Amino acid sequence: MENIAGVFNRLVIARIGAMIVVAIMLLGFFALITFRFSSPQMAPLYSGLNFDDSSAIVSELQTLNIDYEIRSEGETILVSRDQITQIRMDLAKSGLPTKGQVGYEIFDEQNTLGATSFVQNINQVRALEGELARTISSLARIKTARVHLVLPERELFRREKKDPTASIVLGVRGELSASEIRAIQHLVSSAIEGLSPARVSIVDDAGRLLASGAGNDNEITAVSNQMEERTQNIENRIRSRVEKC
Repeated sequence: MENIAGVFNRLVIARIGAMIVVAIMLLGFFALITFRFSSPQMAPLYSGLNFDDSSAIVSELQTLNIDYEIRSEGETILVSRDQITQIRMDLAKSGLPTKGQVGYEIFDEQNTLGATSFVQNINQVRALEGELARTISSLARIKTARVHLVLPERELFRREKKDPTASIVLGVRGELSASEIRAIQHLVSSAIEGLSPARVSIVDDAGRLLASGAGNDNEITAVSNQMEERTQNIENRIRSRVEKC
């Protein structure tokens, strides 16, 4: 009888232990669920950031006492999903993100009274490059943009005048159409006095030449672009008709 009672007691103790383990597991599960739903859901605030912008945004978020997470070695910053719009507005007031470019604010940071004409000319070119890069980066298919301008000064006692040129490196989403490439060329040329769209060269981040900028193939480029656009229009019409069938 004592053996039976001992076995019975061990069974009871084992069952109580199992019930305690199950209870602990259930409590842990419900605690995890509660924590999961009570903690804010994080979503990307900005992606594809360079180191300078990422550092500046993190510093600003710390100043505003806003929780954040960093992913992809600083290229992506996450914040609470329901605060994204307000945070972006607050960061925009501080001029963030800048995409690593310096715009016209360069003149606010320096004392122009003591600057030489050479320094002022350099700053003007830097400001133009930065502002153009920001404008180009705002286009839908453009991830990043970097603009280089060559604005030659007319030398004294010389009739010849060198034309300005521009070189642009783009980080793109997918592929740019011929009309989008021309739009970027005209956008840059319109901002620089004396710059022809044919003198604006464009290269994407894969090293593909999108526009040569040679200046002497205007007509050939225009004809090829028109043919490409017509081909795309025909393909789109055929595709839409097939989809309707």
